[in-house]
Amino acid sequence: MAMANQNSDRDFMRARVKRSIERGLQALETGAIRFDDWQRLHLAAALDEFRDGHFESALEAAERIQNAALNRRRFPGRFSRTKSLTEYRAEFEQLKKAPRHN
Repeated sequence: MAMANQNSDRDFMRARVKRSIERGLQALETGAIRFDDWQRLHLAAALDEFRDGHFESALEAAERIQNAALNRRRFPGRFSRTKSLTEYRAEFEQLKKAPRHN
């Protein structure tokens, strides 16, 4: 029974993360928020953590995509290779189809 509850909790968290990433992507795609360095960083982190099954970290990163106060700070670094928003969307669509981690 404990294993069933654990799987149910992971499924619930996975679904929450998917919704949060989807909201962030939609906000970026519609232009509701700009696709700048901070958003790129948070989106990449959310997708990486989601891929690795670290759903709490993925949720935190996904929610930061739309955090205006956090994203107003000067970005201290730069990316060696920048992906387009379309590439991030395609990556997310593939992750949604992938089998879940247990």
